[in-house]
Amino acid sequence: MNIQDNRETANKAVREWKSHHQQTYSEFKRQVAAIGSGDLSLMERTIGLLDDCMPQNARNFFAYILKYIMNPDSVADDQTAFSDYDQLAAECIFHHAMIKVDSSTGEIEETKIPDSDCIIIKTDDLGESFESMPSSMKCVLNDLIKQMVASGIDTPLADQDRLALQNLALLVTKTVYVYSLLFVPEYLERLYKRIVVEGEPLAYCIYFFVTFDHGLRQMADVFSKQMVDGQSTSFTAEMFRMCLRTFIAHSLSNRTDTKEGWQQLANETSSDDCWKEIMFTLRSCQESY
Repeated sequence: MNIQDNRETANKAVREWKSHHQQTYSEFKRQVAAIGSGDLSLMERTIGLLDDCMPQNARNFFAYILKYIMNPDSVADDQTAFSDYDQLAAECIFHHAMIKVDSSTGEIEETKIPDSDCIIIKTDDLGESFESMPSSMKCVLNDLIKQMVASGIDTPLADQDRLALQNLALLVTKTVYVYSLLFVPEYLERLYKRIVVEGEPLAYCIYFFVTFDHGLRQMADVFSKQMVDGQSTSFTAEMFRMCLRTFIAHSLSNRTDTKEGWQQLANETSSDDCWKEIMFTLRSCQESY
């Protein structure tokens, strides 16, 4: 079965589940609406579900990275292996090897040619990612870096030291990026067990919500009430804009929503920031979808 066949099979199973669990889905929708008034219990449950499915190797890896960031010397002699693909990960991080991850079979291997049916891991363009960010996001990240440096270092950094810090940050970013994707097959296997074998209702609700109930559009409306107001920080406001752009692009590319639907939200929202971001994003992706 290809990706399209898998998607149609999943869609059919989720529709059938929802037809027999109307009350469960109605309660889920109530909890979604409650986010707008500050009730984050649904978000906590969702994060809990994702955390339950995290492989132990992934937990070990992120714990290692945290220790490394706080004190590189503390892991200098740590030879812990995080996966069977540590050598391949190193080739990708340091020598630009390209990795193919087949999420349906769990197969991971080096490749020279991208495959549209697989996750492709490459780090060539990560160094340019910062330059391609919106200027507002670059300002936010620069401010965060300055705050982190100021909190841990008493004297101003020399240009050479600042460059070394930036290179270290890029190395950590590449490492987290590569390993996070390498853990995807095992992560999906655990999530599949929770959904198909154990019948996890939250996962069914989220799938139906996003795919058939214009869920990303509804979440954008909810987030606009929570993340963009008179008390918002520049970081929170920029996170909202990034979420909104991602929601719009994902819903249009997967045909779970339409430009007309997003324009309707723009016309109905009371948030000027939400209206501006929706209209800007729709104009930006006009030729793509």
